[in-house]
Amino acid sequence: MGSRHQHAASRKRRANAVASRDRHPRAQEIPALLLVRRFAHRRYGAYPNVLAVGLGTKFQRRSRNPASAGRVEGVTCIQFFVSRKLSRMQPHRRLPGFVYGRLPNGGVDRRRKVPTDVIPVGSIHAAGCAAGSQLDSNVDHGLITLIFRNKAGPGDVFYLLSCAHVAGDPGRSPPAYPELNSDCSGATPFAVTVVNTTAAAGEMAYDVALARLEDAALPVKELQVRDEPFSLDAFFPVQSIQQGLAVSAVLRNYSTRGSVDSLDATAEVDYGAGTFLVHNLYGMNVAAQKGDSGGLVYAESRAVGLVVAASPQGWLWFQPLESAVSYLNAISPVAFRVFNPQPINE
Repeated sequence: MGSRHQHAASRKRRANAVASRDRHPRAQEIPALLLVRRFAHRRYGAYPNVLAVGLGTKFQRRSRNPASAGRVEGVTCIQFFVSRKLSRMQPHRRLPGFVYGRLPNGGVDRRRKVPTDVIPVGSIHAAGCAAGSQLDSNVDHGLITLIFRNKAGPGDVFYLLSCAHVAGDPGRSPPAYPELNSDCSGATPFAVTVVNTTAAAGEMAYDVALARLEDAALPVKELQVRDEPFSLDAFFPVQSIQQGLAVSAVLRNYSTRGSVDSLDATAEVDYGAGTFLVHNLYGMNVAAQKGDSGGLVYAESRAVGLVVAASPQGWLWFQPLESAVSYLNAISPVAFRVFNPQPINE
C-alpha cells in the first residue's frame, strides 16, 4: 500500500509540474524571456526568409493553410515569422526547435530551453489606405489613432496621433507637406503635422506622429472610439501588455477582437518608398490590410497601441501607445499630454 501511495503521489507531483507550465508567463518571467528573444534576433534574424523574431503564443498548424493554425494554450515560445516555410534548408541555416535561456551577463543558461515556432506570414508591410475616419496626407493614407485636447497647455488646443508614415515622413520631421485632410470633416486642411518620429541608420524605434487640428475642424469630441459608447480614459501600461491580453482593434472597414500573440518583435517593414528595421512591435493573429495604419488597439477604456503594419497571412502589428507617446514627447517642440493624471487610491 505504501508503495502504491508513493507512486500515486509521484504521479500527482509530475502532473502538478506539467500543469504549472500550462499558463502564460508571470510578469517577473518576461524580462528573462525577452533576453532570449533578443539573442534569437541577433543570432537568427538575418537568416534567409526570416522577417521578424518575437516572443509569444505557439501555434499548431493542421494543414498548409495558415488560417487553420490553433493556439497551443499555456506555451510561450520564440516566434520566427517567415515569408514561407522552406522544405529544404542547409543544415547551418535551419531554425532551431528551441533556444537556450540566457543569463543577465549574456551567458547561456542550459537549464532552460525555450521552444520555438516558425510562423509563415507572407510579408510585413505598412498598412496604408483608410476609410471611416480617414487621414490623408501628401504621402499616404491611414487612420486617426486618437484625437485629444492637450492637457499640458492652456486653452482648448486639439491634436491627433497617427503613424509617422501616414501623417509625417520617416525621412524628416516635420514633413515637407504637413497638411492633413480627413473625410470626417470639411475643413481643409483638417490638421497640420507638428512632429513625427524618423528613421536613423535604417531603423525606427517608433512609428508615430503628432498633428494639431485646425480651428476650422473644431469642435470635435476627444478620445472617442468608433462604434463604442465610451471614451478612452488612460493608456494601458506597456509593462502589462502580455501574451494572451484580450484587446480590440479599430481598422479601416471594421473593428475586431483578438489577443496579443507576440511581444517586443523587431522586423523589417516595407513602407513602399523604403524598408526600415522597426522595433517595439507587438502582434495580433488577426487579419489587417493596407489602409489600417493608425488603427487603435484598446482594452476596455484604455488605449493599448497604434497599428503600424500588417502581414497578408493574418497578422496585425502595433506599437504600445504609452511608450510611443513618451518617445514622441521627448522630441516634440510642443509638450503634450493625452490623458488627465489618474487619481491615486488612498
